[in-house]
Amino acid sequence: MPNTEATHEPIMQSAFAFWNAKTLPIAIEPLIDDARRENVFGLLMSLNMLIETGGGFDYTGADFRGWCQEAGFRRFEVLHLAGPASSAIAYKQA
Repeated sequence: MPNTEATHEPIMQSAFAFWNAKTLPIAIEPLIDDARRENVFGLLMSLNMLIETGGGFDYTGADFRGWCQEAGFRRFEVLHLAGPASSAIAYKQA
């Protein structure tokens, strides 16, 4: 399945329905910074996905927050990890 905008929303809605309030989805990815200026590795990965799939892309923390909010999650955080990696976390309860 290509990594497109249309694939993220149903996936997050399914995650929201699947997980109870005590569990949470965590994505560990080379997230692109919201300004799309700093994480060169994430930007190159996004370009590579676009070239290989014709519609794929990597996403920003803001993209993740938007998909999660639409699915019903209440709180979100993005934590920078070592190197280009970040952890995006969604919580059902505030």
